Amino acid sequence: TAVVFFVRPVRAVALRLVGLTWRLVLRRDLDAGLRSFEATLVRGLAEVRRRPLSLVLPVLLILADRLSRVVVVWFCFEALGGQVDLGVVVTGFAIGVVAGVMSMVPGGLGVQEGTMAGVYHLLGVSLEQAVLVSLLFRLVYYMVPLAVSLVFYWHVLRVGSSEPPASAEVA
Repeated sequence: TAVVFFVRPVRAVALRLVGLTWRLVLRRDLDAGLRSFEATLVRGLAEVRRRPLSLVLPVLLILADRLSRVVVVWFCFEALGGQVDLGVVVTGFAIGVVAGVMSMVPGGLGVQEGTMAGVYHLLGVSLEQAVLVSLLFRLVYYMVPLAVSLVFYWHVLRVGSSEPPASAEVA
């Protein structure tokens, strides 16, 4: 994937193949969109080459996110009474994430959990505990923050609807 993005001749061939396939399958022209994509990518890569340190913060945030997710999986094992080595936790998590991303299912929903459970079971964790940990991870890491944010969103909507419009005149 990196070669396709960073090596211009390879990227040009890949984009031509995508455009050709799109035309053959869907009978629509994608050339304008692909040219726009190419131009945006070239501008972005030029900016990164000009200021490589601009990627430090995003990379650190990505690493912090990955680390926090592994910690959540570890806590899920601990909560269910599992004594699992850190290597097993990281291996199952990493393979699950890769499978979820490769599946092209939004959020890897179901694929990531199933893969994590299967890998944990192959690495010696009971199937029941592996499935529960995978589902508990999804619940804790994704659904709990979603529920909390929905409460805040509901509050914002409620407060926003009770305030008078900014353009209303006060007599």
